[in-house]
Amino acid sequence: MSAVYIHTTVLKQLFGMSAKSVDMYIADSSGPYRKPSPNSNVETHNRIEFLTHENLLKGLSGPGLLPALTRFKALLTKELNALEAGDEWLQLPDLMQFFKDHITPPVLEALYGPTLLSANPTFIHDIWVYDRAVQDLARRLPRFWIPAAYRIRDKVLSSVKRWHALARSHFDLSKIFPDGDGDSYWGSELIRSRQKLLLGVDNLDHDSVASADLGLMWASFTSLIPLSMMATLEIFRDSNLLSRLRDSLQDTVQHTPELDVDMKRLEQKSLLLSVYAETVRRLLTVYITRCAPDHDIKIDEWLLPKNEIMMCNTYPAHMDENVWNTKDGARPLDKFWAERFLVYPNDPLSGPLRKNAPNLTAVALNKEARDTEEPHFSLDCLQGSFIPYGGKITLVAHQRRMLALIT
Repeated sequence: MSAVYIHTTVLKQLFGMSAKSVDMYIADSSGPYRKPSPNSNVETHNRIEFLTHENLLKGLSGPGLLPALTRFKALLTKELNALEAGDEWLQLPDLMQFFKDHITPPVLEALYGPTLLSANPTFIHDIWVYDRAVQDLARRLPRFWIPAAYRIRDKVLSSVKRWHALARSHFDLSKIFPDGDGDSYWGSELIRSRQKLLLGVDNLDHDSVASADLGLMWASFTSLIPLSMMATLEIFRDSNLLSRLRDSLQDTVQHTPELDVDMKRLEQKSLLLSVYAETVRRLLTVYITRCAPDHDIKIDEWLLPKNEIMMCNTYPAHMDENVWNTKDGARPLDKFWAERFLVYPNDPLSGPLRKNAPNLTAVALNKEARDTEEPHFSLDCLQGSFIPYGGKITLVAHQRRMLALIT
């Protein structure tokens, strides 16, 4: 199955891509995998879904993400140090606004470089106004009906085009940072490579690439920052949880001027991982949209006809009491429970799954029987029940950045 339908809809409606360029996405019947679909005759340079999938896989997972994370940590530390917080507690009216103002810039600069923001001083404010307008744009109402939504879309798109023009004019290979990835104009190898592959597609021009980059940019923060804020809020609501997390992270954070965070150790902290997963399970709902471009597809008792669309809402799966552990109702699924994803070897009622859940197998039970008294983070047998972000690549990238933010 293909995700081309949803991509083409949002590229045109939300990000302002021309119909001519969108048609190239629609015409790509080759699929997202290295081996093209059998019935496809799309030329290699026009395999947009596969090429962008590979580009994101390389740039947002494994070693490709590490330089961007390193830059992000340094930029976040610089941003927070500039606040000059004193010894007195200061009450702020809106925690989410604090995250928008002080977390969005490091997130964007780490991937897209400083020129994006220096060339567009109001971009942080504008992109969040645009975020509020996305729901109106998604309704596909005409411009005269929702003029403010179209105006802010046009403004942020113009900002991206201004950034692109400056980067094209000033970048050369000597501008790449010593880490071999970052630079002051395009920001990262991910974006530099993305420019080349998208401009290599027939009928895609600078304007259409700007629309595509606006889409990537919006996706890179629109769930990450609110979810990080909510995880932080839940942690500080519970003094015991806050104390336990601080103790567990002592060997992960070095209190140097740069506030260095060891990401490898961070990703092994079971309680923090459980907080992350529970926040995502409870608060993030997405629609996974697919179509059958080549032939009819049978899904259990359902038939998805060729070229028809199916949508799957992740909320029912994340709130299914027949699958998830609620401690016999003591930990309802609509309430935050920091330890929902923790398995305690000596507690048969711990872990994310009900012990009579249909997903649970003997294999999973054996995995939980480990020779340690320490709890461990577990996603065993949650396939089809835990579907954050709707995709594995996005999950890896968001997990690493969100863990860094929470810490």
